[in-house]
Amino acid sequence: FYLGEPDHPKEAALSMLAAFLDYSFDIRQMARITTPIKIGNEKSLRLHERLGFDHARPSGTPKACEMMTLAQERWYA
Repeated sequence: FYLGEPDHPKEAALSMLAAFLDYSFDIRQMARITTPIKIGNEKSLRLHERLGFDHARPSGTPKACEMMTLAQERWYA
């Protein structure tokens, strides 16, 4: 998540990602979310880890990306 403002509220990205996950799993009934994170973007990587995402390496993943995945059942755990 890029907020574009240097003085955005603390933990705004955490709140936005959590709201997105609630919507995706509760309303859209998605079973799993997988997302690429640019290598070197440690803040984004830690954010996803904090919300329960696991590292994944599906075939065909670009080497410039780290893939993170979260299953619906883990989000509800």
